[in-house]
Amino acid sequence: MPGSPVICALVIPKAQTSRSALDEHLRNGIGSTEEAGVSIIYKSFLTFLVSMGIIVTLGDAYCWSKIHKPGEAKDGCMINGKLYPFGHIERTEDCHRCSCSERGVNCCSLFFTPVSYDKEKCKVVFNKKRCDYDVVQKDDPSKECLSGYARVG
Repeated sequence: MPGSPVICALVIPKAQTSRSALDEHLRNGIGSTEEAGVSIIYKSFLTFLVSMGIIVTLGDAYCWSKIHKPGEAKDGCMINGKLYPFGHIERTEDCHRCSCSERGVNCCSLFFTPVSYDKEKCKVVFNKKRCDYDVVQKDDPSKECLSGYARVG
């Protein structure tokens, strides 16, 4: 985006860029200390954005929202047939963390769904007590599947 490095330079104080990194950029042909500082800040910001994108992608559970019609939520929020009070709901019966208000309800799952596991030897079983899926052997569900698997929200 045009102008992004300048915005970053204004947000992040110059004092945070190290003198040795600036000197290295100057030796490598970048014209001025200011240009070198902006270059370092831009690269750092880009690294931060990429890192956050990876973390959010790997760690985010699925979420849903419902907007209440005026007067619909007088005593709390109805979630899967159960009335919950206004405020923060740490854990619903179906393993979601929610925020309930007169305006609406926002919920996110507390569990991640297993994917990329050996579907011939393993199966997925939901453990409602722990709000998590177990990947177990089809032949012996008491044993966990040792073949690696990934989870998504």
